[in-house]
Amino acid sequence: MSGVRVLFRPAGRSIVVRSGTSILDAARQAGVDLHAPCNGQGTCGRCRVLLADRGSVLACRTPVTEDLEVEIPRSAQGREVVVLLEAATPDAPADAREPSPLGDAPYGVAIDIGTTTVAAELIDLASGEVRARAGVANSQAAFGAEVTRRMEHVEDHGVADLAAAVRGDLQSLVHATCEQAGVDESEIGALSVAGNTVMTHLLHAADPTPIRTTPHTPAIPSPVPVRGAALELDRLPETSVHSVPWIGGWVGGDITAGIGASGMARDDRLTLLMDVGTNGEIVLGCGTWRLACAASAGPAFEGCGLRDGTAARPGAIDRVRVDRDGGVVISTIADAPPVGICGSGLISSIAAFFEAGWIDRAGRINPRHVEDLGGEPGLVLVRQSGGDRTIGIAQRDIDAALRAKAAMFAGVRMLARMVDIELNEIERLILSGGFGSVLDPADAVTLGMLPPVPRERMEFAGNTSLRGARDVLLYGESRREIDEISRSTTYVELVEQPGYFEEYTSALFLPHTDETIFPQRERRSVS
Repeated sequence: MSGVRVLFRPAGRSIVVRSGTSILDAARQAGVDLHAPCNGQGTCGRCRVLLADRGSVLACRTPVTEDLEVEIPRSAQGREVVVLLEAATPDAPADAREPSPLGDAPYGVAIDIGTTTVAAELIDLASGEVRARAGVANSQAAFGAEVTRRMEHVEDHGVADLAAAVRGDLQSLVHATCEQAGVDESEIGALSVAGNTVMTHLLHAADPTPIRTTPHTPAIPSPVPVRGAALELDRLPETSVHSVPWIGGWVGGDITAGIGASGMARDDRLTLLMDVGTNGEIVLGCGTWRLACAASAGPAFEGCGLRDGTAARPGAIDRVRVDRDGGVVISTIADAPPVGICGSGLISSIAAFFEAGWIDRAGRINPRHVEDLGGEPGLVLVRQSGGDRTIGIAQRDIDAALRAKAAMFAGVRMLARMVDIELNEIERLILSGGFGSVLDPADAVTLGMLPPVPRERMEFAGNTSLRGARDVLLYGESRREIDEISRSTTYVELVEQPGYFEEYTSALFLPHTDETIFPQRERRSVS
């Protein structure tokens, strides 16, 4: 088959590909950032590009059969995201660990590989000082927003693309932090990396696809330390790379690191740790026992799959309220002009509309308030450009949010049932991760996503995965503790537990079919 040339604008890059290659695959080969959360399945509609003679087309569904010029609109370009670089100081037991740095070199880098973003800290191993921080969007997003989409890419094309993407992110972050601090990369002796089980597999170029099927077992044992050369880190060949061990197929080293960083493994208090996101990891327990599960909440809380969804970035709607006159009031990240709605904005809007009576307990929009959003029912958050464009939440967005919150809350209830614990016995609720750092607890309790724990028992811990990776660099006791957490925390597959689907179905209402579970739910006055 003959080759055809594709020119991408505004990037200005061109590439010759085989005739019949999709525009999306051509963009990937050219290194052009084209947003495709569904990994080319044709279901998300986000990879829409412009052709001079055909107008708007889906890049993943349009083959290139002749020389072509492709215009990528801003809406389809790679998303700018907010990277959570810092963790709050946890309300944990007193820390008496003695410093015992990893290796003899003066510096190390702690890294959190998230599905959406990758964050890094350059650490002075002698003093424990954080010398520099940096973060980037995870380059694997070009192959799908969700880990399941990325595993589909592995099934079809192998692991090389995704391994190269995450390894490139690691090296660019090491370079960026060293440049900030005026440190030579040769002075980096160790990397401590925490990520979910799939991300860790991909870093090590291991096939993660067995995790998708029962019994959801990782393809490899938790990785042992290796040199950078083994991971093709060309600029860090002699650097020792330590991956934090996972707990189970869907509960990864990021959660292991979070348990360590939060002090949960050294605490006698009954603690619930929740990392709210696509995977929805939940840990219940204390220093002597722990249960962990993943709730498979789906991508709605990451802003994916929504009519006007976006990542948490400048301009994303993150708070919504209904004023006394029935007007919708929004706020956006960085007070930038609104570009879409992120996960916290979705939760906030549903909570506000429920409290105002615009949505009923089943999540259905009151007919008096429903509006047409381009052919589907929904609620308008903001009108722009004289009403030509609206940003809103569709009925299907509300349904997706209810399914996500139901999965999270059913997971909490199942873990509590397994050890015969009532939710009001929880003494400490830790919300970790980027989403947990911006979540309004009143909104989350209104939806029935979080258990009705008093506000003073809640902690917003931020990026505990990064903090735990940092502790691995600095403390021998932390390294031993992390290994023990991985071994001793019991991994639970929710779908195999009797009663799980009944719990899930009961949680598909606002806040729940059993309202007695939420007797102290905070109700906000309409103001």
